[in-house]
Amino acid sequence: MMQRERWCDVERELLPLMQNAYDALEPFQDVPLNIDCERYTELDDADVLHVLTWRDGGVLVGQCLVLHTNCLRHKGQKVAQTDHIVTGK
Repeated sequence: MMQRERWCDVERELLPLMQNAYDALEPFQDVPLNIDCERYTELDDADVLHVLTWRDGGVLVGQCLVLHTNCLRHKGQKVAQTDHIVTGK
């Protein structure tokens, strides 16, 4: 089941999934993973970051991080940009 959760509530669960995805899938391993947790917290506090999670029996098995911001090309409109998607067990 997918739900929206707060970054501050799931950060400790998200970080290992993000690391695993980087280790398994990132084609540019020469660019180190350096997650800006403070900025994610700021964006979540400002209600710009939407953390969508999937759980199986309460265990986090997937995530989608979406930034919901003002569109620079169409003033007054909102856009959503996917920052990171991880699924699987």
